[in-house]
Amino acid sequence: MHKRLVQSKSKNVWQMQEAKAKLSEVIQAAGKGKYQIITKNGEPIAIILSKKEFDKITRPQTSLIDFFKAAPCPEVVLDIERAKDAPRGVDL
Repeated sequence: MHKRLVQSKSKNVWQMQEAKAKLSEVIQAAGKGKYQIITKNGEPIAIILSKKEFDKITRPQTSLIDFFKAAPCPEVVLDIERAKDAPRGVDL
């Protein structure tokens, strides 16, 4: 009974059983920018969010070049030239 009460108070919290039955509705809500929380036995176990929101939170904050430019040891010079050695032999 309490779980149903949680669902009615917050439209972005779903019991797993209900989320399965209404998957299209859950995904549509996430697609509108409102993440959806899936619960099992009253405990949150998963979050569904839009691809746009996922990309936003997983995107690197800076480019790799900017990262190296901001490194705390600018006096260190990295030797990133590729080795021209022959590959090592492999016994088959």
